[in-house]
Amino acid sequence: MARPGFTRHRKFVALAMAVGSRPAALGHIELLWEVAYEAGDDLLGSPAVVENMADWNGAPGVLADALVSAGLLDPSEEGLRVHDLWDHAPDYVHVRRENEVERKKPKNCEHCGGEYRSKDKRAKYCSDRCRKAAFEARRTPPDAPRRKHPSASPTDPDGSRRSPTDPDGSPAPAPAPAPAPAPAPHTSLPAGRQGGPAGPEPVTLGPLSQELLAEVSAGVGVALQPLRQQTEAEELERRIAGDFGGVEQARDFVARTCRERSEPGRPYRIKSSKLVLLMLRDVASAGGSP
Repeated sequence: MARPGFTRHRKFVALAMAVGSRPAALGHIELLWEVAYEAGDDLLGSPAVVENMADWNGAPGVLADALVSAGLLDPSEEGLRVHDLWDHAPDYVHVRRENEVERKKPKNCEHCGGEYRSKDKRAKYCSDRCRKAAFEARRTPPDAPRRKHPSASPTDPDGSRRSPTDPDGSPAPAPAPAPAPAPAPHTSLPAGRQGGPAGPEPVTLGPLSQELLAEVSAGVGVALQPLRQQTEAEELERRIAGDFGGVEQARDFVARTCRERSEPGRPYRIKSSKLVLLMLRDVASAGGSP
């Protein structure tokens, strides 16, 4: 989505003059940005592909030449690229780009040695099967000696069991029996609770909360842990609509906060919906602007 004031920029004015319509010029460039945002890549392709992406119905080559002349696209050996995409793209696009770059790196499974790809920098195994097998191998080394059962008694050379004896050869006394455990105190549940405590009530999310959490989950590549209280779901919906004015600003703020909290080689990861709520709550509590 274009930022406020873009339609007054000299580059947009030049494009609108070339295509003969301001609404058409804005629609063409928005379609191209949408492709770049979705792919996390500034490369669009050849002029013919670019004009097809932008739904151009005019003479071939006219729109592509106008975009390059206006400075909105840059030519390269691979094709046309969006000019300075990474200086102006929303924060969630940067996260998507990092995931795509990581996914293209070949990795070797630490268990089976096979090659695989994953957008998670911490991934070590190609599948859940290899991960579980590696865990079992660490827990039970193959060369570990097997312990004898404590109830096993020594045997004579002929294989018959013999009873334990003292050093002088006399039979050892039988061990004293263990004391019986004390009876557990009897407790009864109050009336109406004889069947055990009831499970938690299901939490219903509003439409804004569903959209925001779905986009955050897609950006980080993991399913977020759900909210546990209905009051939290209502607060999240209220803050998205009131403090941020919609899903887009709230999503950009969450992505920007993750980037600020990340360290070199250790990106900050969101794992729960409650953390998203806490991020939005901090802005309102501090009185700052999202």
